[in-house]
Amino acid sequence: MRRLPAAFVLILASMVGATAAEEFAPGQRPGERSATSSEIEAAAVGRSFRSGLSYGRDGSFAFRSGMLGRYRILDGSICVTFASGRNRCDKVFTDGKVFVLIDKRGKRYPFR
Repeated sequence: MRRLPAAFVLILASMVGATAAEEFAPGQRPGERSATSSEIEAAAVGRSFRSGLSYGRDGSFAFRSGMLGRYRILDGSICVTFASGRNRCDKVFTDGKVFVLIDKRGKRYPFR
């Protein structure tokens, strides 16, 4: 068996390490990236979705008419403070066409 030069092994190891460092968030799929704040605003603000989510232009949030609160768009996430005082932040990812909200456990909720 042929031995590889040490320099080649170090270069190869650093390349593998760089690839391994590109970790995906739970629920994120290859080809998806974190959505920008402006992309999230364009996709969500002023819209209601089939899932029951509603993001008002005034920052109001409603889910199936029972859970009310206020939302903020921060660093690729939508964060909601519910009327109960509970907070929740979900990441938003996109492949450039479709947007998906992913909770901290990795469960996916498409914007439709």
